[in-house]
Amino acid sequence: MNPPAEFIMVEREKEAMAAGAGRRLPVAQPAAAPVAKVIAVSVQPAQVARGGETDLIVTYSLEGQSAEVVEARRVLKGKEPIIALDHRFGRTVGPPVTSAVKVTVPADATPGYYTLHVTLTAGGASSEGSALFEVR
Repeated sequence: MNPPAEFIMVEREKEAMAAGAGRRLPVAQPAAAPVAKVIAVSVQPAQVARGGETDLIVTYSLEGQSAEVVEARRVLKGKEPIIALDHRFGRTVGPPVTSAVKVTVPADATPGYYTLHVTLTAGGASSEGSALFEVR
């Protein structure tokens, strides 16, 4: 007498599992979308004379995967834009990045407090930060 077909199938599955044919292979996960996150924004020196030079600095991390990061810097007096700079960099995931851009404050700038506003964009997501500085 022959064993029922269901019994034969179960026994063959057990044999295949024992031979390693039934191992589950790791499934590749899609890479996380890149995200640039502002850690700090500063202006050095924070007090600058009209016509003087200063560095517009942003420190940030890139998470997920390597990507092109757009660093958009805007210097504002109140709501009025004085300087607008956009830079694109290919960045890799790793330790935080510090990026500085040297600018000359316009000689005719009105003395007072200004705001550096930085927007980072990577993979369609953005992060922002700002810092105050004084023009004398």
